[in-house]
Amino acid sequence: MDARSPRFRLSRFVAVRVRDFGRAVAFYRDVIGLRVAAAGDTEVRFEGDAITLFVEALPMADAAADDSTAATRGRYAGKTFFEFEVDDFAKARDALLRAGCRESSSGVCCAARADGTPDPTPCSAMFSDPFGLSFHIYHGSAVLPEFDTVRIEVRFRGRVQGVGFRQTAASFARQWPSLAGFVRNERDGSVELAAQGKAADVDALVDAIRERWVDSITQVDCVRGPLMAGEAEFRIE
Repeated sequence: MDARSPRFRLSRFVAVRVRDFGRAVAFYRDVIGLRVAAAGDTEVRFEGDAITLFVEALPMADAAADDSTAATRGRYAGKTFFEFEVDDFAKARDALLRAGCRESSSGVCCAARADGTPDPTPCSAMFSDPFGLSFHIYHGSAVLPEFDTVRIEVRFRGRVQGVGFRQTAASFARQWPSLAGFVRNERDGSVELAAQGKAADVDALVDAIRERWVDSITQVDCVRGPLMAGEAEFRIE
C-alpha cells in the first residue's frame, strides 16, 4: 500500500440483518445476555466484551426475496456485515469502486456541522465486495441521525428572560422521550440549553424553540458537546 492509498481501519462493529427483528432482539438480549446500548424502530445496538453488535430489520424488499436473489441484487448482499472507518471517504470510495466493489447505498450516516445540524455531504456507504460479502465504510465524523445519541449546547440571546422561555423550552423537550438536559438563565441575559438524545429529536427541539420565539431571539450559538452519563430527564435550572 503506497502513501496515496486510503487507510481502512476495521472497527469493532458487526451487524446482522434479520427477517424476524423482534425475535432476534429478544434472543441476543434475553438468551445471550447482551446489553442494549441504544434502540430504534428497526435497529438495536448491543455492547459486548469485544464487539458492538447491531441487529437490524431486513428491508422489506429483501425479506420478501429468496436468499439467492437478495445476495445478487447488490443493494443488501449478505445479511452479516462489518465496518471500516476511513480518514478520507471520497478516496476510499473511489478505491473500492475501481477494485470492482458495488456501492449499494450512500448516506447511511451523515456528519454534523458545528451547530449540530446534519451536513448532507456523503461520508458513509454500504458496499458489496467482489466475493459476495458486505461492509460499511464511514468517516470518523459520521453519525446516525435517527439513532445515535448526541448532545448540543445552545446559547439563545435576545428578549429571552422573563417571558416564559425556559418553561416553554422544557415543555417542548418533554414531547420527545429520548431527550434529557436542562435550560437555565444566565447572568448576561441569555438562556443556555443543553439537550441530549436522538439527533433527530435534538434538532426538532431547537427548531421548535426557534419558531416559537422567532420574534424574541436575536442570536443562537450552538455547538456539539460531550455526552453526559446518567442524565435521565429534562429540567429547568
